[in-house]
Amino acid sequence: MFVIVVFILPLFYLAAQALWNPRIEFLTPRAGANWVLAPDHHVRNMRGGPVSDDISFSLEFEMSVPPKRLEIVYLAFTDAVLKVNGVNVALTAPDHWKHAIRVDLAPHLRRGRNELVVRVHNPGSVAALMVTAPEALRTPGAWQATSASDPLRARPAVPPMAEVPRDFEFRRHEPGALVQWAGQGGAAVVVFAWMVLLIGAVAWALIRRPASTRPGIDRSAARTSPRRIASTVVLVVAFGCHAWNAIHYPHQRTYFDGENHIEYVEAVADGWRVPDPRDGFQMYQPPGYYFLAAAVYSSAGGAENREAALKAVQFLGAAAGFGLVLLTWWLSRHLFEDEASRVVATAFAAFLPMLLYCSPMISNETFSAFAIALAFCFVATVRDIRVPRIAILAGLLCALALLSKYTALFTVASAVLLLASRSLFGGESRLEWRPILAFLIPVLALSGWLYLRNLTQFGDPFVGNWDTATGFAYEQDPGYRTPSYYFAFGRLFLQPIEHAPWLSWPDGIYVSMWSDPFQSFLNPGDVRLPIWSAFALLLALWPTILIVVGFVESTRRTIARPFQSVDFLLVAVPAWSLTALLLFSLEVPFYSTVKAFFVLSLVPIFGVHLARGRNLVGASSVPVRIAGDCVLVGLALVNIGLYRYPVQ
Repeated sequence: MFVIVVFILPLFYLAAQALWNPRIEFLTPRAGANWVLAPDHHVRNMRGGPVSDDISFSLEFEMSVPPKRLEIVYLAFTDAVLKVNGVNVALTAPDHWKHAIRVDLAPHLRRGRNELVVRVHNPGSVAALMVTAPEALRTPGAWQATSASDPLRARPAVPPMAEVPRDFEFRRHEPGALVQWAGQGGAAVVVFAWMVLLIGAVAWALIRRPASTRPGIDRSAARTSPRRIASTVVLVVAFGCHAWNAIHYPHQRTYFDGENHIEYVEAVADGWRVPDPRDGFQMYQPPGYYFLAAAVYSSAGGAENREAALKAVQFLGAAAGFGLVLLTWWLSRHLFEDEASRVVATAFAAFLPMLLYCSPMISNETFSAFAIALAFCFVATVRDIRVPRIAILAGLLCALALLSKYTALFTVASAVLLLASRSLFGGESRLEWRPILAFLIPVLALSGWLYLRNLTQFGDPFVGNWDTATGFAYEQDPGYRTPSYYFAFGRLFLQPIEHAPWLSWPDGIYVSMWSDPFQSFLNPGDVRLPIWSAFALLLALWPTILIVVGFVESTRRTIARPFQSVDFLLVAVPAWSLTALLLFSLEVPFYSTVKAFFVLSLVPIFGVHLARGRNLVGASSVPVRIAGDCVLVGLALVNIGLYRYPVQ
C-alpha cells in the first residue's frame, strides 16, 4: 500500500500525462523512429502567435513499381498538411496530436522519383514530425527541413536535442570552466573518475556494512561538549551569512521576477486586500508572505521611504532562511541520538547555495519554504498527533503553509494519511474521525477560501501565471520535453552552469541546488567564480549521493512499518513534491520551471537523509567516513566564500 501510494501511482500519473495528455508537450520516440525538427528551430514570439515558423519536412524517394497500397503512419506536433508530388493528400488538425495519422499514399505515387512533404504548424510551440511507418520513410532518415521564413534553404532535419537558444540572455559561447582548465578530454576524465570513485566508495562501504548497523531515531541525546560547540558554531555562522547577505545584497538584483513580487507587496500595503491573479504577474501566489511583507514594508516607512522599506523586507527573507536552518537542527535533534549527525544535517542547510542566494531576495520562496517546513517538522516531531488539541495546532500550521505556497498540499496530505493510519493500524476497530476533523477544520477554514476562489473563477485550484485564464500566458524556447531530457545527467560539468536548465532536468535541478545558474547572486563578471563553482559542483556529488542513500534507507524503514512512524513523512513528502516538480516542468516546458528551490521546504528532510546516508556509508569504514567528512567541510567552506555577497 505504501509503495503504491507514494511511488507507483505518482509515476503512473506522470507517465499517463506525458504519453496521452495532448496538453503536455512531450515528444516520445517510438521503436525505430524519432521526432525531427528544423536544426535552427526557435520560438520567435513569446507573447502571442505566431509562436514559431511553420516547417516543411520533405523526403525524396524512388519507386520502380508503385504499390497498390502504401500506408504512411505519422504524428505531427501539432497540425500538418501532407503533400505527395505537389498534391495535397491530407489536411490534419487532430484534437489529439499524440494519436497517429494513417494515410494511403499509393494513389498519388508514380514510377521513379517521388517527393513527400509534410508542412507542420504549431500554434503554441515549435513544429515537429515523426513518421513511424513504413520503414523506408521513418524519421529521422534522410528527411530535410525548410523554414517558412527561409523557404529556399533546406537542411537535414534533426532529432530533439538539449541546446541553449542562440538568443538566450545568459548564453555563453565558451566551454565550461573545467573544460577551459583541463581541456574537453581532460575534464571528461576528471568528472568520470570522480563519479566512479564516489560511487565505488559508497558501494564498497555498504557491502561491508554490518547488518546490525542502523541509524538511531530515538529521542535520547548522547551529547559531548566539542560537538555541542560545533552545532553552535554552525548556527552562528549561518546566522551571520544570512544577515550579511540581507545587508549587502541589492534587491534590484533579484532575477526571479523581483519587481513583480515588490508590486504584490506594495499592492497589499496600499489596500490590504488579496489581489486577483489577473492583477499582476505574481499575484496568483497565495498571499501569506505578501501580507507579512507588506506589514514590514509599511512599518519601515512604506512608499515614502521605499528603499529602506524594501531593505526591511529583505530581512524578512533572511530570517526565514535562517529559520529553515533552525528547523533542520530541530528535526535532526528529534531523529538522531548522536550529535555528529545533527551537525551534518544542520550544516547542510546552513551552507546550501540555493538557500543562501534565495534568502536575501524579495520573493516568497524562502518564507513559504519556512512555513511549509515548520508545519512538516511539527507533524513529524509531535508526540501524538491524534490528540485533538495537537491536531488542531497542526491544522493551523498547515493552513498557514497553504496560504504561503501550493506545495504545502503534500504536507497536509501526509498528515491526514498519518492520522488515519495510526487509528486503523494502531489497534482501533474503526477509523477515528475526531482527530482528522480536528486537523482538517482549521485547514479548510483558514485556507480553503483561496483554493475555492481559484476553482470557481479559473477552474483550477492551483492556477498560475502560465494559465491563459490569468492573461499572462507566455512561451519560452524550446517548448517541449523528451525522455532523454529527464534521464540524462552530467553535461553540466562540461558546459557553463547557466546552460544546465536546458541540458536536462537532473542537470538543472542539481545546478540550481548547488550553484547559481541564473546569475542572480554571483557576479558573472568575476573570472574567478566559474572554476570555483565548477569545483563546488564536483564536491557536491558526495552529499547528493549520501542523500539518495539516506532516502533509500528511509524507504526501507517505512516499508517495514508503513504509515506508523516519521519515516513515512520523510519519504512521502519529498516523493510527492518532486513528482509535482516533474509534472510542472512537463506542463510548462520552459527553462524557468527547472529550479530546485521550488521545493526549498525539503531542506530539513534532505538534511536528515544526508545524515542517515553518512551514517550508513561510514559505519563500516573509518577512512571513508573521514574522507567524506573532509569533502563536506571543504564544500561548506567553498560555499561560504562564494555566497557571501561581496561589498561593492
